[in-house]
Amino acid sequence: MPKDPGDSLSFPRETLVSVFKRGAELTDELLRENERLRTKLAAHEAENANLRTQLASNRAIDDLLKRIDSLESERKQLLAQVSKVEEDTSSFGERQAELEDELSKLANLYIASFQLHATLLPDRVIRHLKELLGQLIGSRTHAYYLIDARTNTLVPVASEGVSNRLTPIRLESQGLSTTEAAIERAFMTGVPFVGEAKPSEAADAPNLAACIPLRVDERLVGVCVVFTLLQQKERFSEVDHELFKMLGAHAGTALVSSMFYRQADGVIPPLEILAKETQSSNETARAEGASKEAQ
Repeated sequence: MPKDPGDSLSFPRETLVSVFKRGAELTDELLRENERLRTKLAAHEAENANLRTQLASNRAIDDLLKRIDSLESERKQLLAQVSKVEEDTSSFGERQAELEDELSKLANLYIASFQLHATLLPDRVIRHLKELLGQLIGSRTHAYYLIDARTNTLVPVASEGVSNRLTPIRLESQGLSTTEAAIERAFMTGVPFVGEAKPSEAADAPNLAACIPLRVDERLVGVCVVFTLLQQKERFSEVDHELFKMLGAHAGTALVSSMFYRQADGVIPPLEILAKETQSSNETARAEGASKEAQ
């Protein structure tokens, strides 16, 4: 008996339904897998975005650190420059103070030199000499000696702050102390002695700070001796050395002139003596000029 046509299509239909179901299941699986992959991709993209942000942040931090290092280097350079400027300013200020002090002392030097020759009275000359050593040099104890040519002896004619009475110094005699020998040597050689501000404590060192030969023209007439200095006087300055030079050149002249003035009872010699001296000096100068022209 022949089969019904409907029966011949039943198996293929079931198969197709099964295939369609399986296809639907696979489609669902693919959709779920696709969704899962999309989710994972989104997560990776977010992670990548975070990484890119972090990388950019790290680079920014590196740039900032480099900038900080650069600024720190600039700051150190600026601090060094500021320190140098402060040192220069301090040095300039100190030098300016020293110059002002030296100018002040030079002005005092001029005044002292003027005062020495402004009077011929021995007591005033001695007072000016004492003030010069005390106020300008910073001497605490000092003395002036003049030579007595008859006895070849240095005789103290003025002193300040010396507790013991000074005794004359007989030149080229035996038994002189170290200090007396230093005074003798300065007078005999004409070479001044200017030591440190404080006398040396060595046993064989002279107990004095300075010893200045006094001259009238080129003739040695005495010695100015500085024994000790004021406590605040730490060292001799360049101006002090100039003061010593002025003393050596002018103190002897002032002292000797005042002695002659006192000896003459303040009487000024006749002007004829000055006229004769001037005429003699002019004749000598003309003779020397003629001799040079003849040569």
